[in-house]
Amino acid sequence: MFIGCKAMIYTMDTRNLLVQGFGLLLDPATLTIPVDEFLGKYGGYIDYIALVAKSPEGVAYYPSNSAPRHTSFEGFFPVVSSIANDIGIRVYAIIYTTTDGFLGNDPNFRMVRSGGVPVSGHVCPAQETYWQYIASLGVEVASYDIEGIILKDVVYPHESYCFCDTCRQRFSLDMDLTDREFGLEYLRRAPNLLAKWREARAKNIEDLVRIVVQTVQAEKRIEVLPELVLEKQVGFADGAYAFYGQNFAKLIETTNHVLFSLNPWSQEIPARGTPEYEELLKMLEPYKELTRSGLKTSLFVIQPSESSLETIESIRVHLGSEAVIVQDTLPKDYLEKRSMFLGLGI
Repeated sequence: MFIGCKAMIYTMDTRNLLVQGFGLLLDPATLTIPVDEFLGKYGGYIDYIALVAKSPEGVAYYPSNSAPRHTSFEGFFPVVSSIANDIGIRVYAIIYTTTDGFLGNDPNFRMVRSGGVPVSGHVCPAQETYWQYIASLGVEVASYDIEGIILKDVVYPHESYCFCDTCRQRFSLDMDLTDREFGLEYLRRAPNLLAKWREARAKNIEDLVRIVVQTVQAEKRIEVLPELVLEKQVGFADGAYAFYGQNFAKLIETTNHVLFSLNPWSQEIPARGTPEYEELLKMLEPYKELTRSGLKTSLFVIQPSESSLETIESIRVHLGSEAVIVQDTLPKDYLEKRSMFLGLGI
């Protein structure tokens, strides 16, 4: 029986975090105490949780008919989501999208860095068959009793990606380029081409999200939340577009609920009253205005400090966010991924 899987030992007072109204991300790969013990101890404080359904390694934690199943954790999502629902805890399902250790190792799907270096574990967002694949997983997960689906890592990991044959050939044809072996430096020398390249990347991310949202909601009217990366080190929304291929305005048009990831790679949550805090609120103001037209927002933070919880709650109140999802352990290979997403050493 899967319930013997373990839950995380948190680095801060878990009860305090839950009393604030925050939810926890649970991934069986990082669990260390029995889930039933964890829910028995803290269940009364939990309003909602986020359960990983498809991992960054590309395997399903449920009996998927499309994705490879994890040999040990296949029962995690159905069992824990059922228990959570039985005790009145709302469940969000997490599907990692372009981060995929299974198909991201397939030469037909994996990303390629400028200069021709293949990068394992990341799928090129231009692969239309992959859009349909993620959509099929969304439909499978939506068959469970859940509040919504979170699309994590729906990004390019840096502006140096993706320069696979598919991306370069399509762009060459669209722009009538004779050189199909171009890279990022070539585009930087031609600002008009670079602008078009960024448009094409953002369109791939937008289409991926739109296909998933439309396919899932055709089967079941649940919310699908794309993760929008707000990282100070790359310039917040402008950097998300240039580096990660996320056009916030277009992505918001595809759905009615988005998840803002706050400084996931710098892990800086500015204190209230500081210039950095005011800068963040100013940047969020357009999205606050959109909430008056029906947009819903939620927040995502990685391993926040105890002292930052008040600031996060203040941001949630300011934005009127529905939920705050906390991942209290660093993701696997965090430092390596941080270097990739911030362009360190490139």
